[in-house]
Amino acid sequence: MRALVCVSTNPWETTEPLRRAGVEVDLITPPPELSVPRLRWALRILRRDMREFDVVISQGGGLIGLMVTLNAIGAGCRTAIILRGNPWQEYADQARRGGKSWLKATFDAWAARRNADLSDLILPLSETLRGWVLEEIAIDPGKLITVPLAVDYERLRNAGGSERPPQWRHEHLISLATMFTFKQKIAGLERFLPLLRTIVERHDACVVIAGDGPLREQFMRENRAVLDHPNIHLPGYVSDMPSLYHWSDFFCHFSLLDVMPKVPLEAWCCGLPVVVNDYAPLTEHVVSGVNGYVLPGEGTLDDWLPVAERLLTDPEHRRTLGRNGQRLVEERFTPEAVGAQLRSVLEGR
Repeated sequence: MRALVCVSTNPWETTEPLRRAGVEVDLITPPPELSVPRLRWALRILRRDMREFDVVISQGGGLIGLMVTLNAIGAGCRTAIILRGNPWQEYADQARRGGKSWLKATFDAWAARRNADLSDLILPLSETLRGWVLEEIAIDPGKLITVPLAVDYERLRNAGGSERPPQWRHEHLISLATMFTFKQKIAGLERFLPLLRTIVERHDACVVIAGDGPLREQFMRENRAVLDHPNIHLPGYVSDMPSLYHWSDFFCHFSLLDVMPKVPLEAWCCGLPVVVNDYAPLTEHVVSGVNGYVLPGEGTLDDWLPVAERLLTDPEHRRTLGRNGQRLVEERFTPEAVGAQLRSVLEGR
C-alpha cells in the first residue's frame, strides 16, 4: 500500500504510524498560510499526478485540503481527511478575535464541508469530534471513523535527563501547556487560575504554564492579579517539554476548545497523573481516581482543592495513577497501535 500524506501540522503523527504499519509513505507539507510559496505549492498540487498512490490523506480544513481531495478524486485515488480539530468551531473563534475575517472564516467553513462531502473517509481524533461533525453537517456516518492520535511513547518515557531551572526547584511542581491561540482554550484555563494560585500559596510548590501564541500577552494582562506570584511561571514556548513533564508532580489541562489534546497523552507517557475539566473531549480517556481526575467546571475551590492536595501529598497515589496512564498509552496511542488501526481503516477492513 502506498499513501500520499499532505499535512501541515505535526506530520510525524500521521506518517510514522503508517510506516510502522508497513505503508509506503510520501509526505508533502504545505508552506505557511497566506504566502506566495503556499500559492505556488497549491498550483503544483493541482498539476501533480496522484495515480501512483492507493490513498491520499489530507487535513480537513480550508481550500488546500479541498484542492488535494479534488485532485485525488480526479486520479481515481481513495481519499481520507484527518480531522485534528473542529474546523467550524475554530474558524468561528478566530473570526471573533479578529484572527480571521468573517468572509475568510465563512469560505473556509464552506471548503471544510465540501471536502467532507467529497472524501471517502473522515478520520476524527476522538468520538466527541465525530459527534460534532455529525451535528454540523449532513453526512454518511459510515465514513466517519475515529482514529486516535499517536505519541512518541518510548522517547517521552525515557526523556527528562536535564537539570531543573533554579526558579522551579520547589518541593512540588505542577505543569500545564497550552496554545494561546483560541479564546475558548484560554477561558477554560482562566476558570481554574484561583486553584493554581491557592496551591502555590499553601504549599512549597510552583506552577509552570508553558506555551505561546498571539493571545498570551493579553491573557497575562487580564489575569495579572492572580498570576502575579513568584511561584507562578509563564515561560512561553518550552523546547524541552519532556523534562518539564518528568520534573512535575502532576499535569493539568484546562480548556473549552479541544478535540483530543496531545499534552495529556505526553504527560501519561512520563508517568504523570492528568487533571482536566469536565469538557467532553478531555474526559474521553481521563478516569477520576484511575489515571487522573476530572474537575467540575462549575465547581468551586472547595471542590477542586482536595484533589490537588491529595496529589501533592500522596506520592504513591500519584505513581499509581501515572502508571495507569502509561498503560493506556501503551495499549492505544503508540505509533504501532495507531498505525495498525489506521491501515485497517484505509484498506476498508
